[in-house]
Amino acid sequence: MDNIHLWLEYRSTGQDPAVADQGLHMEGVSAAQREATKAARMPVAEQQEWFAEERGHIIGGGSWCRPDDRF
Repeated sequence: MDNIHLWLEYRSTGQDPAVADQGLHMEGVSAAQREATKAARMPVAEQQEWFAEERGHIIGGGSWCRPDDRF
């Protein structure tokens, strides 16, 4: 989820990820930062493919996130 969150942040700011992350002291997300940086620097079509794959990890197969049965 952090991969997508950071990628969206980079896209919305329109800045290079290295600039967008300056001064931030986030812990535990270095892998997500690397992945999102790589994706943000891809051509748009490749970013869309990357996003679809990342999204698939979250909702695909129900292994990561299960709906709440109470509703």
